[in-house]
Amino acid sequence: MKRPNFLSAFYLMVLVLLALACEKEGASTGHKIVFEITGNFSGSILAVVSGGNGSFNTREITKLPWKEEITPDAKTKVISATANGTGGLAGQQASFKIFDNDKEVANGSSTTLSSGVIALNPGSYIIK
Repeated sequence: MKRPNFLSAFYLMVLVLLALACEKEGASTGHKIVFEITGNFSGSILAVVSGGNGSFNTREITKLPWKEEITPDAKTKVISATANGTGGLAGQQASFKIFDNDKEVANGSSTTLSSGVIALNPGSYIIK
């Protein structure tokens, strides 16, 4: 009876453990991130939001409410967003929220200045 080669079994075990430990490229984190802007602001808004792969995307928003959903990949650890608007009327309001799996995790609200400008900064969220 032939004995199994110890080194071959050891290398096979190491390869299996490495394969299990490594994250697949583009693998999902299991998080559904939703960006949402609501309110009565009537101007146009330029928003910068995290993309699903750690990049940033620019969105031009002309009507509220607005919503966008992403599924971040396994390498994405922080979600960020910010927005500025122009052309609104003084006193109008808007809120910018970030949700993770339907739970609100960050928000920022603001009121339009007499110049028609609004700034919304919900901040950043660390995916846990």
